Amino acid sequence: MAVPNHLCIRRWTTKHVAVWLKDEGFFEYVDILCNKHRLDGITLLTLTEYDLRSPPLEIKILGDIKRLMLSVRKLQKIHIDVLEEMGYNSDSPMGSMTPFISALQSTEWLCNGEPSHDCDGPITDLNSDQYQYMNGKNKHSIRRLDPEYWKTILSCIYVFIVFGFTSFIMVIVHERVPDMQTYPPLPDIFLDRSILLRRLCSLMGTVFLLRCFTMFVTSLSVPGQHLQCTGKITSSCGLAMATYGQSCARPMCIPPSYADLGKAARDIFNKGFGFGLVKLDVKTKSCSGVEFSTSGSSNTDTGKVTGTLETKYKWCEYGLTFTEKWNTDNTLGTEIAIEDQICQGLKLTFDTTFSPNTGKKSGKIKSSYKRECINLGCDVDFDFAGPAIHGSAVFGYEGWLAGYQMTFDSAKSKLTRNNFAVGYRTGDFQLHTNVNDGTEFGGSIYQKVCEDLDTSVNLAWTSGTNSTRFGIAAKYQLDPTASISAKVNNSSLIGVGYTQTLRPGVKLTLSALVDGKSINAGGHKLGLALELEA
Repeated sequence: MAVPNHLCIRRWTTKHVAVWLKDEGFFEYVDILCNKHRLDGITLLTLTEYDLRSPPLEIKILGDIKRLMLSVRKLQKIHIDVLEEMGYNSDSPMGSMTPFISALQSTEWLCNGEPSHDCDGPITDLNSDQYQYMNGKNKHSIRRLDPEYWKTILSCIYVFIVFGFTSFIMVIVHERVPDMQTYPPLPDIFLDRSILLRRLCSLMGTVFLLRCFTMFVTSLSVPGQHLQCTGKITSSCGLAMATYGQSCARPMCIPPSYADLGKAARDIFNKGFGFGLVKLDVKTKSCSGVEFSTSGSSNTDTGKVTGTLETKYKWCEYGLTFTEKWNTDNTLGTEIAIEDQICQGLKLTFDTTFSPNTGKKSGKIKSSYKRECINLGCDVDFDFAGPAIHGSAVFGYEGWLAGYQMTFDSAKSKLTRNNFAVGYRTGDFQLHTNVNDGTEFGGSIYQKVCEDLDTSVNLAWTSGTNSTRFGIAAKYQLDPTASISAKVNNSSLIGVGYTQTLRPGVKLTLSALVDGKSINAGGHKLGLALELEA
């Protein structure tokens, strides 16, 4: 059924519009235009390309949009008098249809900017703002560079300037450090009577000041409720464990052990580098579940070659893990661990070593207990003179971490190690400060700037020698198979590393260390590492 020619478009109902759409070959759009959005003759006449592209229609097929608009414009040309009566004319400032009313009134109807008898030629008569879908964005000149590119270029220039200026200042300051006895550091002048407290407060203040600076420059997220965790099913043993840093509905997850505090920042400094070494690592697993791993390295300076061999078998049904070790020093080691059997979160390990050459034997009993908000550890190192007890505890709540580590030597009846640490951890930011034996003060910052870029800052100060250590490191993931790492410290040692996954299970690492203070004098180091896993 065709629409009668004598029927005025003002009287078209949704049924007439549906018939017109079918006649024009747009049967699939009858439901959305007529049934859902109730387009009648008048609304069909005022339909624009922007309406077709934008919500609620959102037609995705470009060809259908163009063909439908051509049919609508033919209809508009036929009923140009109706458009003028509704106020859509070339002199009126109203409506989105004003730009092309004058074109419809011309002697020849334009199709894509050309007369209707030739629609394949280039657009010459049509203005740049006619029949153009802008999606709410201003049109920029083709020759104008996107502001995002300028921002990226400026940020790169800024990074190079900061790195160069920092390296220059490091060299100048290192050469002009005054005598600490004659010119003590500024905190020593004002806070002479509370040495431990002043150093801890000074260090924490410096670390938080660096954090404020990074937030201001990079506009990164401030610390907040970013810590989330979920229960994870381990693939090897099928045990449900809530790991730190993943997503759960509970207020706090299992905090890391004391040894793992600040690990993310240390990994940026340590992983991806192997200066002065040629190293080979091989890992494989047999059909019966026995894991074999061997590692060998050669020191390019001394020529010494070292190697280790390790076999591991997991009896998941009983939570047991058996490990055998051997190294080139002819030392044999055996380790038996049981986890989550006696108590959920409890792990017991029995570790023994024996050296046939010297007859030396050693034994350790290790224990760790992990629950929400707490991570405890206690090791007993047996010795003929007397056992040594190593203890540690880490408490966490809503991202804040506090830990303590000690070692008691029963042979000497005194504490030989007394460390404590404070930290804060979120999804993309980690802060860690520590005091070791009241003489060494350290701190580190880890910041995940974006998905591919990780940065780290590390600083430490030792009161006995008044030595200060400071370093900056970064790791950038070039693509899923390649990454580059770089670091520099206050001794003007510059390290660069490149890691490439040649194929699944084969990873190559190249690294170089350059002494910035004696570039022409030599002493630089190269490193090569190859990892194989099957």
